[in-house]
Amino acid sequence: MDLRAPGSGAWQRLLVSGSALAPAQGAAVTPARGVTSASFAAMRPGQVIVTSVRPPCHIAIGTKGGLEPAAPLPRTYLLRFCTPGHRFSVSVTVLH
Repeated sequence: MDLRAPGSGAWQRLLVSGSALAPAQGAAVTPARGVTSASFAAMRPGQVIVTSVRPPCHIAIGTKGGLEPAAPLPRTYLLRFCTPGHRFSVSVTVLH
């Protein structure tokens, strides 16, 4: 998954909301300038939300009921405080 930022202000690391997806292991390709990339592997059936934000939105650390990151910190992005052009969210359903 690649997110391209128009102008300055690259997207933050992509977060996934549960354990149905996990970061894909393997050789990572360095993305082009202004591109935030992540690869995920299906781990089990379920539905998750993949999210990211870009400046001026800020990272918020959540401890209960928030999104689980694909890797350590940050734990959540507060999408409701970001204007539409500065937030990304997609629902992914893993069937098998």
